[in-house]
Amino acid sequence: MKRFIWAIVVLALVLFLLIVIVLPSISVSRPNLSILRSQTQVRSLVQGAIVYAGNHNYELPTKEQWPDALIELGIIEPDLLVSRAEDGDGVSFIYVPGPNLFDEAQILVYEDSKHWEQGVIVGFADASVEIIPHDEFDRMLAEQLASQVTEP
Repeated sequence: MKRFIWAIVVLALVLFLLIVIVLPSISVSRPNLSILRSQTQVRSLVQGAIVYAGNHNYELPTKEQWPDALIELGIIEPDLLVSRAEDGDGVSFIYVPGPNLFDEAQILVYEDSKHWEQGVIVGFADASVEIIPHDEFDRMLAEQLASQVTEP
């Protein structure tokens, strides 16, 4: 009987240690969860623009059409346009239309760069989403905008 009790105590101790070791690695902290939610929103907005393009001769919506056309067509819901990290300035996501659908280097949607210390959540025209350091994002966006300017 004594051996049985010791076996239960040892088993309980082992289980406790496993929980203490494993639980932190599988739990998601609040900031990480918020970033994950924002990444999901950016991905959904990019995918919405791609779906729109698929129904409009593979042309992305113009800056003037976005996001109203996507909402009117039922591609996205209006609440998707408000980030949980919105800081009161009314800016959550910025759309940067470009000519190259499915281009992995073309920024299509990004979250307000002031929302996250870690970087800017960026959605590319190939539907990938990344967190880009602020200085690198600024350079990428400037290069993209400069390449899209047409000379008169």
